[in-house]
Amino acid sequence: METPTRLDRLQSAMRVSQIVLVLVLLALMPLFVLTWATRVWQLYTLTALVVGLALATAVTMYLVQHSHHTRGVAVLLGAIMVVILTMPLLFEGIGVLMGPFTIFVVWQIANATLMPARAGQAMVVGLLGGIVAVLLDLLDLNTQLFLPSLTAWFGVLSFVIILAFGVLILRNYRDYSVRTKLLSVALFIILLIVSTTTMIAGEAVKRTLTEEVGHDLQTLSHSRAFAVSELLGQQVSVLQALALDQVLQTAAMEATVGDETAVLNTMANLDAQWQTAADDDPLVRDKLENDAAATLLRFQAQFPIHRELFITDRYGGLVAATSRTTDYYQGDEVWWQAAFANGAGRVYISEPELDQSSDTFGLLMAIPIYNNQGNGEMVGILRTTYSFTELVELLNIGLQVDDSVEMVLLIGNQELPLVQDTRALQQTQLDMALLTRLKEADGTLVEPLDGELQFLSATRVKTLYHVAAVDQLDWWVLLQQPQAEALWPLGVQQRLSTLLGVLLAVVGGLIAAYAGNVLSQPIAVLTETAVRVRNGDFEARAHVDSNDETGILAETFNAMTVQLQATLQNLDFRVRERTRALEVAAQIGRRISTILDEEEMITAVVEQTQKAFNYYHVHIYLLDKSTNQLTIASGTGQPGISMRRYGHHINLGEGLVGRAAATNITILAPDVTREPRWLPNKWLPETRAELAVPIATEKEVLGVLDVQRTTIGSLTEADANVLQLVANQVAIALQNARQYVLTQHRAERQVLINQIGQQIQNTNSIDEALQVAVRELGRALATDYTQVHLTDELPTNGLPD
Repeated sequence: METPTRLDRLQSAMRVSQIVLVLVLLALMPLFVLTWATRVWQLYTLTALVVGLALATAVTMYLVQHSHHTRGVAVLLGAIMVVILTMPLLFEGIGVLMGPFTIFVVWQIANATLMPARAGQAMVVGLLGGIVAVLLDLLDLNTQLFLPSLTAWFGVLSFVIILAFGVLILRNYRDYSVRTKLLSVALFIILLIVSTTTMIAGEAVKRTLTEEVGHDLQTLSHSRAFAVSELLGQQVSVLQALALDQVLQTAAMEATVGDETAVLNTMANLDAQWQTAADDDPLVRDKLENDAAATLLRFQAQFPIHRELFITDRYGGLVAATSRTTDYYQGDEVWWQAAFANGAGRVYISEPELDQSSDTFGLLMAIPIYNNQGNGEMVGILRTTYSFTELVELLNIGLQVDDSVEMVLLIGNQELPLVQDTRALQQTQLDMALLTRLKEADGTLVEPLDGELQFLSATRVKTLYHVAAVDQLDWWVLLQQPQAEALWPLGVQQRLSTLLGVLLAVVGGLIAAYAGNVLSQPIAVLTETAVRVRNGDFEARAHVDSNDETGILAETFNAMTVQLQATLQNLDFRVRERTRALEVAAQIGRRISTILDEEEMITAVVEQTQKAFNYYHVHIYLLDKSTNQLTIASGTGQPGISMRRYGHHINLGEGLVGRAAATNITILAPDVTREPRWLPNKWLPETRAELAVPIATEKEVLGVLDVQRTTIGSLTEADANVLQLVANQVAIALQNARQYVLTQHRAERQVLINQIGQQIQNTNSIDEALQVAVRELGRALATDYTQVHLTDELPTNGLPD
């Protein structure tokens, strides 16, 4: 959403002024008729006020046209407030109508024409003006005149304008600033309170209180159910985060090595030993004092509400615990089997129960532990006993306001009274029919229970962000309150109720204005910071000094900005490194393209590649098709010299190099210890990562470029991509070198043939020609003995005689 510019606000101010002027002129026509017909001073005064409003609107248009739109809007709003606040002094029943009218009109004009800060101030003034108009209408003044026609006319006008503004507000609501949204909601609630209090003051107190008690009870049940769901969802998230701990994952993975049957047999023996072992037994101490147990203890120190934490391996054997458990083997427990889910893993939350191991009444929560560094399989289960005390304390916050409210947690056909000494579930007092209607009802029911009418409200425990383990519990928070205690009659007069409502509206409006400013200010700071970050200022930080959600959001945003900055820097570094690698590859290509000697070219490639990328070792194997072997052609350092001296070779298809040549596919082994087909090299004992890149043309594989490093994971796809470029250039250079040698040999042979032919042509007899041919062929072929045999028979080859 783009912020409106000054020009936009000038145009809006001019448009609003024109609309107001048209409405005022239209209102003057029936007002003149009514004044002439009635001829009372109140109408004359009202007519003068409306004419003054028309003049003030003209002044506003003049100021706006000369770029003084803030001053012009202030004049317009001031004139409107004078008219509205004077009318209740003149006419009875007008103030109640003008109150909401004032709030809506001032709000819309201010929001469309003024800056957010000025608009907020104007909205507060409009709220106070509307409230004062209602209060003035409640005063018993001798100056007030009751005109049913005027009241009806203003009623219809107010309704139409309010409806029009309401539709406009709803259509543009999402585009308003947070401050405006907060104030508009507050104004709407306040307006609803004042108008409802004024218009239905004559209704029965019992009905009013019934609705209020039902609404409050439903809201309370919603809030408590939401609190339960969010608390449980938060604990699931916290435990899932703990399950991501590398120490716990490693401990769970290393705990079970070997055949499953053997592991289970071993666990059975360990379980029996665990039952009788003393606390200082090595078996017990090993599970309570390892690194994973230390991690769990640190978590428990931070979250003491988790009374017992332990993890098992994927077979149910104990791996680590914060305290000694009753059993070593947990695989036969219901919670373990539910969390294991046949190897798929799922979050498990039990019903409230008394945990014998920790002597805690709470929830058993189990979280699968997955191997996030490997194939993602489930390697263990994290289990905790979450004390029910915190949940009970949370739900009882605020219930001290009315001790008649009783709260229980419905779990199936059982209920749990939410009091501090809760230790067990009990059968619910509600019959199934009532329980069904209560769960299906969208609101509060009034039903007979225990011999008297009770307010009943139930809300299902369901998380806002759909945490499946919590949503599937089918828990309900039930609130009940006796009707006799809830509906204590309050004999108040309509005027007193209205005055009280107005007073509350004033206080609420002031609080809403203050709260809106307090709540929106951090968001404005965050928005400004976000805009700066969007514009490239990654040093921008949001300074919000609070510990609430906005403070957390600011800290999170700052952390995200830091991460984004680091990511961009890292990306820039990687781009530079990638560019440098490509430049090096290009340099190697240019260098070897000028070398026609095959051995010299290969030596230059391995040396420049090793120097440019700081590899542990680089060598090139060339494929001998006659033997299907890859023989080392060149290698860096002393290992390369040694391997060439001893004629080191690899069979096609063996090891990483052989596979690369056989398949014409790059073979990357970030960790050679995990590569079953890797061939160790006695000359390169420190190799931990290896990359074999085929040197190939479109038709055939010529050899393999092989690089190695001493650190696991130090070779990546980026190295493979760059070295593939080098290998492609080496393939082309090899072809060129071999073609050059072949061409050179052909040329030399042709020269020799031409020389021999020339000498033969210079002879004078056949014998001399034969002598020259024998002599020169012997020299060319470097033979010790050469002779020519003559025969009388000539092959016909199918030719005619």
